Amino acid sequence: MASKAPDWRPNAACADLGPEIFYRAGYTRDHLAEAEEVCNRCPVLGACLAEELNGPRIARTIDEIVWEQHGFRGGLSASQRRRIVDVGLNDSEIEWVAESEDPRPMLIQMSKDLRHEKRRGLRRT
Repeated sequence: MASKAPDWRPNAACADLGPEIFYRAGYTRDHLAEAEEVCNRCPVLGACLAEELNGPRIARTIDEIVWEQHGFRGGLSASQRRRIVDVGLNDSEIEWVAESEDPRPMLIQMSKDLRHEKRRGLRRT
């Protein structure tokens, strides 16, 4: 079993903020922009996103389940994270995400490439 990574949360830009910035019912573009602004200045964005992409966690409350499925985490919306999860990152790629200052552009491009390849594959059949 791998050693547990140090907790990045105390260093997060959102450490002193409540969850309502990141988890709101009925998100608007303004809400997303507010959440993204916090993430854009976060020194541990990669670690946060890597934890989110590293697989399901056991949620203890209904709120945690809703937050994971609908919230803004690691600088990405839930739908953006789902598309990246579909890429199927391996352990070394997750480690790269954790160590990256801002892995979002590369991950988003990877998810777009995968969707494009899937569409091409479907058309060929």
